Amino acid sequence: MKSIKDIFTDTMNTWKDYVRELSDDELKQDRSEWMKAYGRDIENDINSQKDRFIYHQELYTIAIEIEQLNRWGLIYYKKDKKKSIV
Repeated sequence: MKSIKDIFTDTMNTWKDYVRELSDDELKQDRSEWMKAYGRDIENDINSQKDRFIYHQELYTIAIEIEQLNRWGLIYYKKDKKKSIV
């Protein structure tokens, strides 16, 4: 289990290495929705590799959302038509 400091460090490194240079078009995505739809659909027999891959996907998601906050002051979510609950 990683410490919170390790997670923050890993997230910052992911942001620095992969996210900060993304264009606005590349960054304008509902990353949470993408993760729900595709992010954990991993077929791999080796659990340690699967867990590591998922960890890095999670870091990338957090880094994207941090950069969205940095550029636009909010996290981008796809707008769906919502049904009334009443």
